[in-house]
Amino acid sequence: MTLTRKLALKILDSVVRHASPGCKDWAEGLAREAAFIESDWTALAWALGSTRVLLSYRETPIGSLAEVPAAAQKLVEATRNSALGMWIPIFQGPLYL
Repeated sequence: MTLTRKLALKILDSVVRHASPGCKDWAEGLAREAAFIESDWTALAWALGSTRVLLSYRETPIGSLAEVPAAAQKLVEATRNSALGMWIPIFQGPLYL
């Protein structure tokens, strides 16, 4: 394994380690795809491009219906503390209808 490929794998491992909880699967998928890239320089470019995952913060997705009340309570607290207040649910309500 060349030094370029090792550097690409280190970058990808770092991206997976530091990705937000909601982006973890995305980062792991990008890291797995690097194994199928034949050129070492292309793999390095892929690894550098995958660092954009670190710029996106997403919460952990809801895994089951049991987690819905806690997520709803979290949303209520976030909107209560924000400047928008109740405008967010009013504007998003038609989307769910």
